[in-house]
Amino acid sequence: MVQIMPRELSCNDPVLESPNSPRGFSPVLDPEELMEHRRNAPAVLVLAVLCLVFIATPAYAYIDPNAAGLVSQILTPLLIAAAAGLTFLRKQIGATFSALFRRLRRRADVKEV
Repeated sequence: MVQIMPRELSCNDPVLESPNSPRGFSPVLDPEELMEHRRNAPAVLVLAVLCLVFIATPAYAYIDPNAAGLVSQILTPLLIAAAAGLTFLRKQIGATFSALFRRLRRRADVKEV
């Protein structure tokens, strides 16, 4: 593995910089520093989604109490149909998963040898 040492930026070094990039941010010269920013991206995304979900704002809307009845009339048959389908196909689903796990175990055994 080639180790790239960070160095100072001089005036003559070519720098890829977007015309829209904010001033005051230095370009990233070290690839490991860039990867560190990529590792933080999922955490930042989760934090942003949590902030969006948990910051309550008033809706200023009225939901009719009978709307829950409509939702239950739609969801109940769908859940019953899904449960019946899983019950009807459970042996085939089990056989498929067991074959998949056997195949994965065989591949793991071959890689260890």
